[in-house]
Formats: sequence, C-alpha cells, structure tokens
Amino acid sequence: MLQNGLYSIAFNAGLGGSGGAGVVVLCDGVLLGGDSSLLYKGAYSQRDGKFEATVRTSRHANEIPSLFGLDEATLSFAGTIIRGDARGFGASPQVPDIRLEVHLKFRAPI
Repeated sequence: MLQNGLYSIAFNAGLGGSGGAGVVVLCDGVLLGGDSSLLYKGAYSQRDGKFEATVRTSRHANEIPSLFGLDEATLSFAGTIIRGDARGFGASPQVPDIRLEVHLKFRAPI
C-alpha cells in the first residue's frame, strides 16, 4: 500500500539514458510535486497491490527541458506496489511514442 507521505520519483524514458527526478506528496488520492522546472498535479488510486495515476505537468522555470520537450503535458501511469514503493510505466497522449518507466520511493510520512 502507498501510504500518505513524501516520495522521490524517478523517470526513465529509455532515450539513451534520458531521465528525470523530483518529489511528490501522495495524500488521500491527490498527487502534488515537482522538480527544478516542472510542477506535477494529479490524482492516484490503488487497489490489490496495483496503482494508477494521472498527472498534469506545467512549467515554473526554464532551467531544464522536459523529457517530452513540452511545457505542459498529461501523463498516465500504472504499475505495482512493492513494499511501500511503486514501479510502473506510463505515457503521454501528446507524445505517444515515448514510454516512461517510473519509480516512486517512500521517504517520509505526512
């Protein structure tokens, strides 16, 4: 089970090592977070050891380009919960050819 708390999040797009990392807070179905250039806002659900999330990203700084090359994107993820962490895969309808691997690691409770 994913408990309410702070998680680190790592993305890998499989594009010659392209990836990213940030932090998210999961709380009662709401996902909020970001990295040095993008804000993440969305929702998640979990059941029977599986999770699903839909996240909207928006740019807050021009420091680093996004993995998709877009200032705003919608991402959908699904995967498995393993000992309080989660691993899964996702994609964006704006860039359907890029598939992301996602890893959430629990860091602290709320």
